[in-house]
Amino acid sequence: MYADEPRLVIEVLSPSTRDSDMSGKLNDYKTVVSLNHIVLVDPDKPWATHWWRAEDRGWRQQGYDGLDAVIKFPDLQIAIGLGELYRGLVFGQRA
Repeated sequence: MYADEPRLVIEVLSPSTRDSDMSGKLNDYKTVVSLNHIVLVDPDKPWATHWWRAEDRGWRQQGYDGLDAVIKFPDLQIAIGLGELYRGLVFGQRA
């Protein structure tokens, strides 16, 4: 998918690409000038990491754990709860 000036990317991690998503792909996202937020979401448990661009244009990171956690995006005037992201999913052990 392509967007001219994305401001937010939400990426669901995949077991087969998790390592590259959390390193190389994350670094590639950080080079997009218009992008201010990157959220990496774990598919197996209610967990996400939010990277955001601070006022000094440097990147900051915060982890969120649990279905009650809420990620806020003040500049976009939205918030996303992990409970909403994971609605309808049942967590269990992988075979």
